[in-house]
Amino acid sequence: DLNRASPPSEPPSTPECTIEMSEEQGLERVAAEFWKAQLARNQSIVVDLFQGQMRSVFMCTSCGHSRVVFEAFNSLILPVESATGKPLSNIYDCLKEFARPTDLSGDNGWYCAKCNTLSESTCDTRLWKLPSVLMIQLRRFKQLSPTRWSKSSHHVHYPTEAELDLSEFVAESHQRDAPRYRLLGVVRHRGVMTGG
Repeated sequence: DLNRASPPSEPPSTPECTIEMSEEQGLERVAAEFWKAQLARNQSIVVDLFQGQMRSVFMCTSCGHSRVVFEAFNSLILPVESATGKPLSNIYDCLKEFARPTDLSGDNGWYCAKCNTLSESTCDTRLWKLPSVLMIQLRRFKQLSPTRWSKSSHHVHYPTEAELDLSEFVAESHQRDAPRYRLLGVVRHRGVMTGG
């Protein structure tokens, strides 16, 4: 076991930290408290190198009520198609699609505490704290039905001669290190959803 947390605490009921936008605490402080709680139960070389933090803002389109959610991540999962199904040809397009605000409605709506119901809302996700080593996973599989999946196999260009600059995808945090990465390796999955 690589976990250095002594003793590792019980996991929380939810893996994220949620706050109301109207609270007096600054986002930096809440994000730091979430990160501290995360390290209290999970601290290892894997966390040191590969774990980052995201910030999502949910906003009710009816009343304007907002909630901020912080989550830890070990790999950044990016779409390879736009919302309209168009293939994305380079990693920056995939990042832009990942960071594009999402409309939530119907059964997929967000529960607004002020309206006391599932409401139409938006979700805006940004990177908050970036890891030393960033793993990017391309979401190539799409569910067509409960038993049928489709795999997108088109090429996605990554800048091999230059650094990947994530500045425009980082939230208004005080990210200390420049959000730039060089490609170190690629793992290619050959096969289908159930094996390969």
